[in-house]
Amino acid sequence: MDTVIPLRKPRRRRRPAQVPTAPHHLVTLACRGHEAPFEAWPVASRIAALVDRQCVWHGSRLLCWVLLPDRLLLLVAPGDDESLPQLVRRVKCVSAGITNAVARRRGPVWSAGFEALPLATEDEARAVARGMLLQPVHAGLAAHPGDYPFWNTVWRPEGLVTPEGCAA
Repeated sequence: MDTVIPLRKPRRRRRPAQVPTAPHHLVTLACRGHEAPFEAWPVASRIAALVDRQCVWHGSRLLCWVLLPDRLLLLVAPGDDESLPQLVRRVKCVSAGITNAVARRRGPVWSAGFEALPLATEDEARAVARGMLLQPVHAGLAAHPGDYPFWNTVWRPEGLVTPEGCAA
C-alpha cells in the first residue's frame, strides 16, 4: 500500500501594507514583546540623541517625537527621496543597534512593522503633536509634559532643539 503525503500549499509572501500618501504621518514603533528597554536612562538618552540628529532623517522632516519606555512616537513629513517604510526601517535598524550596544543585550528591539496614521494638514499634525506630548502624563511618567525629558518638537519657540553633528 502506497503512502500518500499531502502537499502543502506554497506560502504566499506577505506584501507590506501600502502607506497612503500624505504630507505628514504619525508613526508608532512598538518594542517587541512589550519590553521596555527605554526605562533605563542611558539607553533612553542615547536614543533621544539619535532621534534628534537630522542626518537620521535624510530628506524627511521630523516634526515631533516622544520616546516612551516601550515605544517611540514620531510625527514625520516624509521626503521625496524615500518611502515611509524605508525611513522607518532605517530608524529601527540604527536605534536597535544603539539600544543593544548600550544595554549590553542582543536580539530584536522592535516589533515587526509599524503603525502609520496619515495626516492631511499641518493643523492636524499640530493637534496630533499636542496629543503625543501628553502621552508621558497619561502613562504616569510625568506630572506635566515639560517635565518628561525624552521629547522634542519643531513647534517649540526655539524650534527643534538639535545637537550638532551626526556621529553616532
